[in-house]
Amino acid sequence: MASVYKGDRKTDDLMVWASRAEPAEAKEPYSCRRVLTWLQARRGETLLDLACVEGHMLYCASQAGMQATGLEFSPEAAAMAQKSAAEAVVFIGAMEELPFDSEAFHYVTCLGTPVCLQNPEQDLKEIYRVLKPGGRVFLILPQATNDGHRDAGPEIVEGLQLTESARDYAAWEALALEVGYTIRLALPERYLNRRSRHLPSASWQKSNLLRRWLWRKLPWSCKTPFILVLEKPADR
Repeated sequence: MASVYKGDRKTDDLMVWASRAEPAEAKEPYSCRRVLTWLQARRGETLLDLACVEGHMLYCASQAGMQATGLEFSPEAAAMAQKSAAEAVVFIGAMEELPFDSEAFHYVTCLGTPVCLQNPEQDLKEIYRVLKPGGRVFLILPQATNDGHRDAGPEIVEGLQLTESARDYAAWEALALEVGYTIRLALPERYLNRRSRHLPSASWQKSNLLRRWLWRKLPWSCKTPFILVLEKPADR
């Protein structure tokens, strides 16, 4: 049975902080359209956006003719997302026990809001469960600061256990492979902030294996947000 968020002052404060902050590049409409391009999403398919906050991803997916669903952790944030994307359906729940049937979605997105992926292994398993075979995931991995916490506002970090998901790139890649995903693309988040929405070139994608090897070795990879595009094998 899916757990449902029933109200917590720190989490509500976090969502208010996130909504008041300057919108992140990853949540702007042009970036959301790029996410759909990199997922190679198609009209009529289903998309789940986790921690949908302002609802930009839901809005872009709906405008692209997709069936968009959102998940939020508090009623206030869910109402904000629903207002932005009237054609989408927004649920209130928890990532570690998603309130959806298995193999329900073609795509899942999680664009790096502060409360995403607090329990990385369980959250990735739940995303895997609700993905259709051949389905894809677009993740912006949590960013750690110098003290090992994610950048979620100093007055809010305490009590949210943000260190649980402050991992370096190598740990995230290993965990994704362990859960059963294949990795289609990995790159620093800054690539999402460029105006072109085209997929990286074929030669760039071919060299991504070497880049991933380098990122696994570099110590700064725990402090730089990364994008992972994952796929659930079609034969699972």
